[in-house]
Amino acid sequence: MLLHDDKSDNGEGFSSTTPSVSIGLPVFNGEALLPQAMDSLLSQTFTDFEIIISDNASTDGTQKIAQKYAAQDARISYIRSAVNEGPAANFQRAFSASRGKFFMWAAHDDLWESEFIAELVSLLESDPGASLAFCRFDNIDMDAKSVKQYDLRDVIGPSRKQTLHRYILHPGNRGKGNLLMGLMRREILQEAKGCYLWSGRYWGGDMLTVFRLLSLGSLQLSDRLLFHKRLGSEKPRHHHETRDQKIAFLREQMQQYRVYWSTIHWMIRGFAGFTRQDKWQLHISVLWCDWLQRLGTYRTIMREYRRSARDKILKRDAQISTTPSANSTRRAA
Repeated sequence: MLLHDDKSDNGEGFSSTTPSVSIGLPVFNGEALLPQAMDSLLSQTFTDFEIIISDNASTDGTQKIAQKYAAQDARISYIRSAVNEGPAANFQRAFSASRGKFFMWAAHDDLWESEFIAELVSLLESDPGASLAFCRFDNIDMDAKSVKQYDLRDVIGPSRKQTLHRYILHPGNRGKGNLLMGLMRREILQEAKGCYLWSGRYWGGDMLTVFRLLSLGSLQLSDRLLFHKRLGSEKPRHHHETRDQKIAFLREQMQQYRVYWSTIHWMIRGFAGFTRQDKWQLHISVLWCDWLQRLGTYRTIMREYRRSARDKILKRDAQISTTPSANSTRRAA
């Protein structure tokens, strides 16, 4: 259920003029950083855009902030769900409400250089066969200080098959999922089903959506650093207090990857415009990555088990060395 609270030029929630770019901004309890994100987007040199703030039933001051921005700028609309339906549904809701020729998702805690949209629009306009455009980017901390930079240009191949092949081989921890935050052709994203949970799970959903987009068009990347992906203040998902927790996480990770690679196999089988040989070559790349990932995780798990066994032995030996023997106790008596 959605509650609409939009400012409009025509009394129906939207301006009568269709914008070139639609920006879908899904948010939940983002009051701390939402104003920074909005100011960053409103500072773009490219101004022919709309912003759809899709609120996933926030319980903090997000609604008030969003309504304030919508009241000040006719390009901004605000929609709110009465209940939290999860992040995927919120991403999809923001896309479904959009109208522009091009579309991009924007996280409530990220930042963009002022020429981000202009640069990516130019890239898509220069290549009618491109489905997605992005740029160099970095991770920033809560104080907006750069932590690590990424450049995904090595993903681009001379053909769609080669780009998909390189995307498969590109490690997941080197930022390839962030391509989902680039600028896309709306009709191609629609064909790709938007923010669709291909595997039925949230984990890896960004990479699977990008993989589908790259099967439908080429990738354009700017060598300019124009996007800043914020790292959260909470403990990372891979933070573990104990070795048992780490082992449990690694086992869960193996299961997540199993589903992820199986889903890619399934997606490849349904790709149109690829020869049988092309598909088999992509399947082989998936099998190779799946095997490497399983092997690496298995070795890590076994190493943790060995360390756990060693620690238990050391702890037992320490207890024995500090505990008086029965004979010593009798002699003392």
